[in-house]
Amino acid sequence: MLFYKYSSIDNLSISMLRNGEVFFASPNELNDIHECKPQFIFNANKEVWERFVYYLIVQVCLKLNLEHNSPLAISLLAFKNEILRSLLNGKKTRTLDHQSLINDFSDAFARLTINELDFKDARKAMQALSAYLNHDFEVQLNDNNYLTSFSKSATNLTMWGHYGNAEKGFAIIYETIDGNITLKSNLRIFTSYKKTSEHCISMHLSTECSTSIFDVIYKSKPVRANGFGKIIPKFFYSDREWEACYPEHLLSCLKAYGEEDIGRVKYSDWKYEKELRLRLPVNRELAAPLRSIKIDAKHIKGVIFGSRTSSDDREKVLSACYHLKATQNEKHHIYVYQTRSTPGHYKLDVVTLGMVSDLQYDKLPFLTKFTKESAIQKEEAAKILESIKLS
Repeated sequence: MLFYKYSSIDNLSISMLRNGEVFFASPNELNDIHECKPQFIFNANKEVWERFVYYLIVQVCLKLNLEHNSPLAISLLAFKNEILRSLLNGKKTRTLDHQSLINDFSDAFARLTINELDFKDARKAMQALSAYLNHDFEVQLNDNNYLTSFSKSATNLTMWGHYGNAEKGFAIIYETIDGNITLKSNLRIFTSYKKTSEHCISMHLSTECSTSIFDVIYKSKPVRANGFGKIIPKFFYSDREWEACYPEHLLSCLKAYGEEDIGRVKYSDWKYEKELRLRLPVNRELAAPLRSIKIDAKHIKGVIFGSRTSSDDREKVLSACYHLKATQNEKHHIYVYQTRSTPGHYKLDVVTLGMVSDLQYDKLPFLTKFTKESAIQKEEAAKILESIKLS
């Protein structure tokens, strides 16, 4: 399967092409502000709710920089059982939507702080809770979800307009045989798991991984997800509980909703993009400079120039392709194509220009035509062209 990534031509895009890199964006860095924001439902048993109430009160104490044995911290932690009773309302389990959770917890917390604390401490505690719930809590619910996007189509006029700098940019052609993509980093950031016993799984980090590319699903409503799935790993546990993999036990008891579709579902107005995505397989927050990740060069099959790409910019792209090709241990070919406007039609035609040269000396071009000796490569380029035109 071939897939494509549109880009303008600037110093950053050329540098990333030279290294075979793509950038994995956080939800806040995507051009759709509604990305990866599911409708969170908080559904769990009494034990999870009890740990959650304790966790929230501790977050308030941390916001206030309180020592664990300070009088105010002791008073706040003493509210746990009363807040829990208020939230559960005599039930063994409880389901609340996101806003109801914030409202119900805040109301119970406010009643207790106003009744039990002096005015100054009560005001500080409520301000700390509000700051946590309206910022930190939101960040925790939406953390560590990094995505990079591609398209199934290489000839979409709207995509060339939005992402290909009004047809003055280029598109990179990628290929996967089995739906998996090999990612590489200079740092050990990729998370992998190994089952060590019936109930326990060990985690380790590596510099390389294989991850699946997936289709974006277009819907009119966001997915639903159990918010406790994000919060349970952050609860406080004893060493014995960690050793017994107790967080995994609590997670296994949760009712599942559409968690697997977070980052996969997009609003239906975006369906023209025919989008495919990769998710960065990490379980911790990564700063933006660490999220430029190499895609194994075996997946990079070529580049397509826009109908208005200048000669100078084409040379920049070709030189980057040559560098990428020359720095790989295994020899592979990078094919070059050109889009052309079709007079009288809202349509792009694509033609083959050749392939990136194997050797480069002074005054020799980065682009070489096909010869009798490169008949196999010419045939492969023709097959890619056929797929491009059908995309």
